[in-house]
Amino acid sequence: MIDWLARETRFRAGFRDLVELVETQGWRLVVVSSGVRELIEPLLARQGLSRLEVVANELERDSWTVRFREAVTCAVCGERCKRPVVAGLASVGQVVYAGDGYSDACAAEAADVVFARARLAGHLEERCIPFQPFEDFFDVLHALLER
Repeated sequence: MIDWLARETRFRAGFRDLVELVETQGWRLVVVSSGVRELIEPLLARQGLSRLEVVANELERDSWTVRFREAVTCAVCGERCKRPVVAGLASVGQVVYAGDGYSDACAAEAADVVFARARLAGHLEERCIPFQPFEDFFDVLHALLER
């Protein structure tokens, strides 16, 4: 399954360039995912990006059970979401968040600057929460360079 995903999965355009900018600037980049580490890390490794910090759920291979990174539910959304991770990062500096899906909604609300597309953009618009739209990571990279 991992081999198939590695062949079929494409990173959104500009991701590698964004990683290079972050590293050049000395900023911290954390991949925060609702997926499982055992699928994410091999994909990053095949792109030469195994050095990236990943916060994700883990898969217990013997039972195929997902072990969630958060043991408690979020006080804001009532789910085991990514918000506690983002809030923890915010405690040590400004957080720039980029996302597009359902699992990004609560976490993005805890970030200082948000880049959103698709479902996340709709969620933030409904709540009148400011964000910058993006289609690919080149958009994020250019916006960060303008700051």
